[in-house]
Amino acid sequence: MILADLLTDLEKRGIRLWPDGGQLGIRAPKGALIPVLRDQILQHKTEILSLMSQCGDADLSPPLPQIVPDPDQRYLPFPLTDIQQVYWVGRTAANELGNVSIHMYWELERAGLDLQRLEIAWRRVIDRHDMLRAVVSPDGQMQILEHVPPYPIAVLDLRGKEPEVVASQLDAVRERLSHQVLPVDQWPAFEVQACLLDGNRVRVHISVDLVHIDASSLVVMFRDWIQLYRNSEVSLPPWNSPSGIMSWPKGGSEIPTRTSDLWIIGGSGWPLCLQPRSYRSPGIPPR
Repeated sequence: MILADLLTDLEKRGIRLWPDGGQLGIRAPKGALIPVLRDQILQHKTEILSLMSQCGDADLSPPLPQIVPDPDQRYLPFPLTDIQQVYWVGRTAANELGNVSIHMYWELERAGLDLQRLEIAWRRVIDRHDMLRAVVSPDGQMQILEHVPPYPIAVLDLRGKEPEVVASQLDAVRERLSHQVLPVDQWPAFEVQACLLDGNRVRVHISVDLVHIDASSLVVMFRDWIQLYRNSEVSLPPWNSPSGIMSWPKGGSEIPTRTSDLWIIGGSGWPLCLQPRSYRSPGIPPR
């Protein structure tokens, strides 16, 4: 094995090397440093230390291809990431323990909430964040819609109702939204509903499918929504990347992946309370 191939293999396995007083320091995930690799490192030890002395503090990892924003492809279909593909496949009933989405649900309640202002602010958030206008086609391609219709927040008026009726209606809304599996090939992949309560209180129910959005993005989404609600004239700063669509250089190498040991459970020998295929609608009760 030539040195370049060895260094590439070590990087893929998450094995790191550094000079340590004329010796090689090695850090590796459990099970990654197999005997044949250890022998190859010892065989090339002198070359590796020489290369490190030439590179100084530079990383010996193979350079990653550069990715750059590509706004011209903003509204063209593009592939899902690996984890998005898993979410997309797992939401169907075709798999055991499927028929469930990667999904978040919230209830927010406040007295004196201006629903019209809240709705306008939410529409501006949709316009600002491309992934709130994204759909996934049946062949597993994601696409950002350039234009979508103004989103209306549905309103259920429970003012003046008996307490048991109010509780029942709120439970019904929660039951419907808290474990939604929305059709991600259609827009929108979220739902917002407001319930009007006595005492000028408004409860807002928010259901968002997360096949398009990660947890950090949710923080940004709510932050922008609050800012735009509080001040309809505020001008939020533009994103550094104009579209979030990145172009991978043609002919570039694949991204090196750091691997770790994977647990693979076989189909027998494990006691089960019930067979996965008999559990039709997995879910966790809301708190």
